[in-house]
Amino acid sequence: MVAATQVISMPLQLGKSRLLSSRWLWCFLAVTFVAGRSAVSGFSGLFDSLGDTDDATRLVQVRELLAGASWFDTTLNRIGGPQPLLSHWSRLIDAPLALLLFIFQLFFSMATAELIVRVVWPTLLLAVFLRLMIRELEFRTDVRGVAFFLILAVSCFSGLFQFSLGRIDHHSVMIGCTIVGSLALLRITSSGTAAIEAGLLLGLGLAVGFEALAIVVPLLALAGVVALLNVELRDEFARFGWMFAATLAGAFLLTVAPSHWFTAYCDALSLNIVALSVGAAAGLSVLARVPREMPAWKILPLVSGPIILGVAAYGALDAKCLAGPFGQVEPGIKPIWLDNVIETFNFVKLSQSNPLAAIVFFLTQLFGLIAAVYVLKRGQGDLTYRSGVLALVVISTVGGLLQAKLIPYSAWFALVAVVLAIGNFREGVQVSKLSLQLLAALIVNQSLLGLVSMQALARAGVPEDVIQSKSQGDTAICRSTPVVSTLSALPAGLIVAPIDFGPFAVALTHHRVLAAPYHRIGQSILTTHGIIDGDRAHAEQKLRSVGADYLVLCMPDKMADGAGSIEFKGDSLQTLLLSGGSVPYLEKVQLPIAAKTIRAWKVLPKS
Repeated sequence: MVAATQVISMPLQLGKSRLLSSRWLWCFLAVTFVAGRSAVSGFSGLFDSLGDTDDATRLVQVRELLAGASWFDTTLNRIGGPQPLLSHWSRLIDAPLALLLFIFQLFFSMATAELIVRVVWPTLLLAVFLRLMIRELEFRTDVRGVAFFLILAVSCFSGLFQFSLGRIDHHSVMIGCTIVGSLALLRITSSGTAAIEAGLLLGLGLAVGFEALAIVVPLLALAGVVALLNVELRDEFARFGWMFAATLAGAFLLTVAPSHWFTAYCDALSLNIVALSVGAAAGLSVLARVPREMPAWKILPLVSGPIILGVAAYGALDAKCLAGPFGQVEPGIKPIWLDNVIETFNFVKLSQSNPLAAIVFFLTQLFGLIAAVYVLKRGQGDLTYRSGVLALVVISTVGGLLQAKLIPYSAWFALVAVVLAIGNFREGVQVSKLSLQLLAALIVNQSLLGLVSMQALARAGVPEDVIQSKSQGDTAICRSTPVVSTLSALPAGLIVAPIDFGPFAVALTHHRVLAAPYHRIGQSILTTHGIIDGDRAHAEQKLRSVGADYLVLCMPDKMADGAGSIEFKGDSLQTLLLSGGSVPYLEKVQLPIAAKTIRAWKVLPKS
């Protein structure tokens, strides 16, 4: 009887042990913890808001795809007024979102299905991202290192931000592909599949969006240098280059209509970036085939030829793109909008608008750089890999200093360096290795860094609103779902409103909007700025020229709550109307009490 019990219990014990050692289970627990923390804080407005402008616009784009829009046509006809917005966002993100939404709406109402998708999509992406990160780290660290990674990951708020519940835009995919693809490239010296994996992931990340160009381009240049200096790796780097180019080319063929193959865009996947990637891959391929004994000064001209041809093809399709992703942008929108987008802030500007985020970024990267140097000097294993970790931390830190949108990338690379450093700790004279590791994990934890930084700022006399990155002119409340939805009571028409309001009005009502925060409709942004904040004498003419039906303005949060007042300056239409004034061509619209944070006026027919 005892023997039979033992026979039965052995498989159960093995199954339990296998389950507990499952990395997917670990990732599931980490994601559950992150979601639970969000639930405690009220799901961060998940039910009252569609998230940020990109989340709202992505939802609109997915809805239109499900409603029968052409796979190749990403025109959003309800955004942009007379000249609708041709979205530069990839269908590669729309497809899985549309599939999820289609499945869930079979069992739930559309509104409930959309809410479920907004929860499932970022949760699924975070779980996959963490699992891929664990896989990369297991090449270089032990089980304890993996555990430390997950502990640090769930507190890495700057890295987790784009994976928050409700986020369905493209940033999380770009971050995941770039981070994991870069780490895969670092192990090209020891893994037969690393070249293919790195090329696929980095190519996919850029096919989705160009946000990570400032990291990927230096990384590719560094890969070329390593291939030049290390003869044994040239074949692998050539495989990486062709996989990278093939991924971009495949995504191009899949998402761009043949009629637009020769239309060049600076901000999205088009033939120019494919030609450039093919030129780079050809250069690496030439490098792999030159005689091993050939000196570098003779190799460089041979390798440079295909790359120069790629650059020439890129510029020939549209020379403006040589200036970068914003090469085709209407110059006038930069000072009135683009330069004021938080994602574009450099470290100095970020410090002024959000000192807490700036301090946490600075400390995170400082620890990451220290850890990367420690790994390089005292770590074990492949020197190329250890040098690459330091290079990634440096490249991403510089990127984060120049543009805030790269801070999530830099945070994850810093975390990797810290985990590797912790794994390479040695026993102290009186302190165990585990104690040192736990202490290090506690010190670099972003939860602790944020708490300490917040207290330091408060003691320094920094106002709470500044610490929380809130200004007197905040209008976030007016973009909430209950408020924006009140406009549905009005007959359908074209709304002129602050550009951040536009995506929510389109997603939550039947109206069209003149502008939204997207650089491809630069003229509409300029016109909107001219109407709302420009010379009031020309506002009527501009309103009528675009066929506007309504003007909607947002009340600053503190004014709407009766907690303060704002002193309006200048001679703009917004100043006049929010100060209680009126103009003969606008008639104030009575909205439900739920719309207390917005004011609406109907454009009257010209008499």
